[in-house]
Amino acid sequence: MSSLVGPAAYSDAFKGLPCNEAGEFLPLGSEPPPWPHRAQDDYSPFPDQPSFSLVDLLYSKIQCSGKNIDNLCEILGAYLSKNADLDGPFQNAQDIYNTIDSIALGDIVWQSFEIGHPGPVDPDDPAPWKHAKYEVWFRDPRLVLQQILSNREFDGKIDFCPKVVVDGNEQRVYQDFMSGNWAWDKAVRSSFHH
Repeated sequence: MSSLVGPAAYSDAFKGLPCNEAGEFLPLGSEPPPWPHRAQDDYSPFPDQPSFSLVDLLYSKIQCSGKNIDNLCEILGAYLSKNADLDGPFQNAQDIYNTIDSIALGDIVWQSFEIGHPGPVDPDDPAPWKHAKYEVWFRDPRLVLQQILSNREFDGKIDFCPKVVVDGNEQRVYQDFMSGNWAWDKAVRSSFHH
């Protein structure tokens, strides 16, 4: 059996109280701001639900290679133009990738940096990774987390209270994000530095 320990009364941050974007606590009973409204049949930037479903299947579920997507688009295009005088929903894999990239649900920019072996490398060292440079692409994790937390799918399903959980042997149990060190340390530090 797990239990909570620690000074949960140090600050309101430990109570998981709602706050605004500036981190100011809202009056108790305040209603959250309304969710942005999106029409039920709005699949933009996809033209319609079948196009969205096709991309979801190819890109997310079966993670189809670009070459196989190109082949499928050619087959669909040929079939539709022969039988219905229509074009397929996408021309090729790049058309699908461009559509995915144009999704407006988030505007976190991609960033990159180059990384390599940090120290001097002997020119005769046979390890190729020591001689190579690698490009790392990422999006700011804090902004990504903010965007995840603003997703209505998580409404009412997240515990916002940092905690330390221990088992019957007084051993630390990590069961979710809020039981981790980062959340606890952030709350404790912020409560003592304000």
